[in-house]
Amino acid sequence: MQNIEVPKSIKGKLSKDEAIIGKISSGGADYYATDERLLRFKSVSDYQALKYPQISITFTKYGIGTRIGQIFIILLGLYFIAIGIASFIDPDLSAPFGAKLLFFVMGIGAITVALVLGYAHYQIAAPGFDKNELKRWRIQRYRWGSGNADEFAKLVKERSDNA
Repeated sequence: MQNIEVPKSIKGKLSKDEAIIGKISSGGADYYATDERLLRFKSVSDYQALKYPQISITFTKYGIGTRIGQIFIILLGLYFIAIGIASFIDPDLSAPFGAKLLFFVMGIGAITVALVLGYAHYQIAAPGFDKNELKRWRIQRYRWGSGNADEFAKLVKERSDNA
């Protein structure tokens, strides 16, 4: 993580010798890892900082959790799409247009569900956090482009484990 742009509002919150070593944006907030602590900045009035010794970070996965489940739903979606396409191509099939279209749309929907609904996040926790605080301190890990979240979480974990 290099060339990190730091707004003046964040620079003002840093100590004299503190340096930013990582940044990620998630859930409408910016997270800054410094050499001393982790900062969460959503606005000038919504700012929090945690020292690394207080922090634990865990990976949590939600949605369709197993590869087998995802593969099954994708295959089911492909099956529905195939039925939809076949019903449009086959002149002998006298199904209503809406029924033909419904199979196609159900197939696209099933594939979308399999690919989108499985998601994960990194949960940052500290002693005394309630449910609302835990929700605020989540870094989303999207299926595509998850490298930034993984790299940032690794950086925070290394700092908190060695603090």
